[in-house]
Amino acid sequence: MKSSKLFSMAVLATAVAAVTGLTACSSSPSIETVVVPPASESELTISLHPVDTRAAATGISTEKENTVNRVAVGIFDSNGKAKVVQTFERAAITSGKVSLTTTTTLSTTDHVLVACNAPADRFTGSITDEAAFRARTLTLDEALYGAGADSHATTDAVDFTNLPMFGHAEGLTQSSTDATQFTASVSAYHLVAKVTVEEMNTAFSGALAGASFEPEGIFLAHVPGQLDFQNVVATGSEAKYESSLSVAGTTYYHGDLSNKKDGGSFLGKAYLGMDATEANGTKTVKGLVAYTMPNSQTDDAHATFLVIKGTFHSSATDKTGTAVWYPLYLNYSSDGANTRPVGDAKKVYPNFNYRMRITIKGFGESRKYDGNGNPVITPLSSGAATVFISPQDFVDAASEVTVE
Repeated sequence: MKSSKLFSMAVLATAVAAVTGLTACSSSPSIETVVVPPASESELTISLHPVDTRAAATGISTEKENTVNRVAVGIFDSNGKAKVVQTFERAAITSGKVSLTTTTTLSTTDHVLVACNAPADRFTGSITDEAAFRARTLTLDEALYGAGADSHATTDAVDFTNLPMFGHAEGLTQSSTDATQFTASVSAYHLVAKVTVEEMNTAFSGALAGASFEPEGIFLAHVPGQLDFQNVVATGSEAKYESSLSVAGTTYYHGDLSNKKDGGSFLGKAYLGMDATEANGTKTVKGLVAYTMPNSQTDDAHATFLVIKGTFHSSATDKTGTAVWYPLYLNYSSDGANTRPVGDAKKVYPNFNYRMRITIKGFGESRKYDGNGNPVITPLSSGAATVFISPQDFVDAASEVTVE
């Protein structure tokens, strides 16, 4: 099922009229009186109709991920010049609708940009054209931790009820014979990606037949520090966000706080990491869900990784074990004959749920940190990991990872 939000727009315009009266008397000069009524107003009503996306294995509901707490609307003419830009807070979203009035005449050649859950001030100020609207950016904290200090649902966790979304529709459809009402459908997509660990198993054999692995949790590494709106492109009446461009000069973050140090050079974010869950005395990362920014970089120093960390025991007598981790690309396939990544391999595209099934069969990478406490990620050696990715509809990209 395609993830989208449909926005219906109705515009009601009142006509401008000037009433002129002439009074004459034989003993006085002619007096012309002009009565000018209030300026013409157009009323724009936007109905928000979320369409389901697939929920994660942990049961995070589609309804929560599709929550709209704030919406910025931009209406532009066929040349990209701004006609109306207005932001609505949650209190103004009544029964899924927001309304605005404008003295600017609208047309079927106008198009609409919609941004959901951006900070309140992000689309204020001088926005003279579509390029200025698209040039606005979101930081990692704004996109994943919430657009305001009071919006964090859970301390040190992603605010998945405030995920940023963006939509673009070309043209309005006239819905009345007198050209006073218009409608438009806008597909609004999540600008971040989701990662779901559906399975995590071990299958040690041979010399490692007695080995075991106890997971501590997962974290994301090399997560870009900001995103922009310039990659949203329209296809007919729909739009999608393609991470083909990279924000220049961005900083890359991670979710491993094991060696947290004070100072701006430590790039850890608690909400980019999750602890393993425990049931019946056994720890597992199965069902954990993470959210990440889109990333168009594919080199090992900047590609985004999901890292499973824990303790590897070489045998039943190895009580202490060795602290290791398993860095896994989110969108990578090593079996081109039967499976393929979404788009370009190793790039992370927004509005996808990268569902991962992981089997660990070998020794992971030794943990390494730089002088500031940030993890130094080295991809698993050749043959150590086999990744199978099969795109399933627009919102799901399933992957199966075998670590040998």
